[in-house]
Amino acid sequence: MEVRFDFPLGGKDTNWAYSNQPKQTSPDLNNVRAYSTDAERARGGTRPGLKRAYSDLVGGTTGSTSPIQSLLWLDKGFGDVFIYDDTFDTAAGASTAVNSISGWTSSSATLRSKNGYVSFSGDAHANSGTANYQSGDSGFGGDTWDNFDMQVNFRWNFYTACSLSFWTNSGATYSTGGSGGAVVDIVFNNKRATYPLIGYDSKLTARVRSGPLTPFNLVKMDSWSSIQNRPSGPANVNIINTSSGDHVFRCIGDEDSVTLSMDGTDIAKCEREQGECINGGFAMTMSTPAGASATQSSELRNAELGYWTLIAKTGSTTTTRELVAIGGKQVWKQSVEGAGFSAADTSTILPDKSLYSAAHLNGQVYIATGGTALWYNPIDTTGDPVRELVARKGELVQNTTGVVNWRNRLFWYGVKGQPNNYFASRVGDAWDYDYGAGDDARAIAGNNTVYSRIGNPIQAICSMGDNRCVFGCSREIWEIRGDPAAGGVSRRLTEQTGMLGQNAWCTDDVGNLYFFGEEGMYRYVPGSQPVNLTSERLPDLSGYEYVKPGTTGSTGEHYISMLYDADRHGINLYLTPFEEDTSTHIFYDIRNDSFFPEGYPDDMAPTCNVFYNSVGASYRQPILGGRDGHLYTYDDDQAYDLTGSTAEIDAHFWTRPQRLSSVQNDVVVSSVIGTLSSTGSSATYAIHGADTVEGVTGSSTHSTGSWVPGRNPPVRIKVRGGAHAIKVSSGGTNKSFAIESIVGEVIPGGYQR
Repeated sequence: MEVRFDFPLGGKDTNWAYSNQPKQTSPDLNNVRAYSTDAERARGGTRPGLKRAYSDLVGGTTGSTSPIQSLLWLDKGFGDVFIYDDTFDTAAGASTAVNSISGWTSSSATLRSKNGYVSFSGDAHANSGTANYQSGDSGFGGDTWDNFDMQVNFRWNFYTACSLSFWTNSGATYSTGGSGGAVVDIVFNNKRATYPLIGYDSKLTARVRSGPLTPFNLVKMDSWSSIQNRPSGPANVNIINTSSGDHVFRCIGDEDSVTLSMDGTDIAKCEREQGECINGGFAMTMSTPAGASATQSSELRNAELGYWTLIAKTGSTTTTRELVAIGGKQVWKQSVEGAGFSAADTSTILPDKSLYSAAHLNGQVYIATGGTALWYNPIDTTGDPVRELVARKGELVQNTTGVVNWRNRLFWYGVKGQPNNYFASRVGDAWDYDYGAGDDARAIAGNNTVYSRIGNPIQAICSMGDNRCVFGCSREIWEIRGDPAAGGVSRRLTEQTGMLGQNAWCTDDVGNLYFFGEEGMYRYVPGSQPVNLTSERLPDLSGYEYVKPGTTGSTGEHYISMLYDADRHGINLYLTPFEEDTSTHIFYDIRNDSFFPEGYPDDMAPTCNVFYNSVGASYRQPILGGRDGHLYTYDDDQAYDLTGSTAEIDAHFWTRPQRLSSVQNDVVVSSVIGTLSSTGSSATYAIHGADTVEGVTGSSTHSTGSWVPGRNPPVRIKVRGGAHAIKVSSGGTNKSFAIESIVGEVIPGGYQR
């Protein structure tokens, strides 16, 4: 009688009684997959080999390597957000010192910074006159931009006459005017009130201009009164109390117009002259008010600039996606798509953590460290491109351990003391955390929403498209549908499991979510409930502790991450011990709904990963961040793992142990014919027989041999038993086999002894 010993396309299954092992499954296999690498056919064979995706060492230095701590890709060329801001901080450790302004190409010696403000130096009782302070091309890395968003913080005392001009334009100086951009002039005049009135008459004017021929749009601001002056003043004179008051002036230029606002209220608007901008800057003046004593103290006469910010987009160029890696506590980036990492892109040394969480938004990368939030600007050539992220509006809560981009917002989470809270930026603006704004694009704090609160400590936030986001918590899974600022609603999907870390999830090509929880791997199809995929096939896949981002890992924890491989239509689950040790990973074959365990060399075991969805198809591939500081990928044409040296892939599988006759009888396997792929390598086989199905995999080998590619001649044997199975293994160094079929002949063996 002819019998088939099929490759276990159904993968590993250890759930059932030995005698009930499901068809096309195996109790034991390693480093094999259902689809062969040579022809992409569901016939079974060795998994793809691993190789270095790039030769460069990213984590650490030769002889002192560090695991890759984060991986992501960054869009370039879509019109990257260009940000230049100066908070005028004093030198580190010198909060009361007075320092000269630097870093601008035309800075004035008259200006000084102190405690985060720019003011005038010299004799505080004398007129300071006019001082220009502006940037040139070098201040912006040579970029050009069209639309823009400028913002300054300006304050003055009431006993002051002062002005501030700020601009962005196509020229080199303020005198060029607003060609292609805009010039804003803020003028504050103060004089003593005329007898019998007391106090001061204060007048603030604002004007904005775009283009040298566009008239100024002058707007007076009235109906303000000073608490120390009369309740009203003469016609067209504005009375305001400005002592120690900070005012935010914002100028936004789009395709049609330029709009100026003060403290959130629009005050001036003019037509926009189109053109590219290349510069920006500001100028300040200050003097003693007319008719006032020049001997008043600087506490009464002062004008200060708190910060200067320009946000714009560079012009669109050829679109690329470049890999960004964090390794050795530094940020590394490809110089161009597909290129290597010749050197770290920053000198900043990040805090000593085992993992970081990072997300991209508008051409920048934002990093949660468990301490100070950081941002990386790859087009910044003025200094170190990694800086502290300081909110321009509102307050960004620090000490977050996770960050993700959803709906073009940054969602920060993992704050000690608020573990179930999240903090999201304004749409498209990583510096705005004003949770009290009234529009739907505003920043959001989870505890400030009514229907989008999360009830358990957040471990991961999983973006599932524009309208759905899943929150993996410590013992629950939640979902938010819709933007939390615009009526989004949260619901608990399950309280039977949580999610083991920020990297323990991925989505497939049709939008299903896969995640790793306390009891194994789950799949969530939107609109349903999470389903445990491994509980009935790999019941021992549980009990893992994970390395938490923003912390230092410890013994017993694992780097847990998941990756959807679009090329091979499967989910990779990586379970790498924190300390170097043998690791087991799982490949879930979506097409066959089957699980295949895999083992990789210890030195390259993955700590994090990303599917590099590059613009150029030739670079599109999974990228694994290795323990040894290198980046790896799969190669279907490679029959071995290549780290620093060649490592054999120890591949094997058992066919399903089965009885080939009735329960009372033995059979004798008299011959076996193995047919391998004609383009693969050789394999070894071992035929086993035992009295019971349970005893087959532990029985002695009865017959062994080798098969070469193609159809092999029959092997004449006599293997008697009540149950039989065949173990097939890789045929030696650098061997990658694929199984076409295994067929045996059996004859009756009589009553079982």
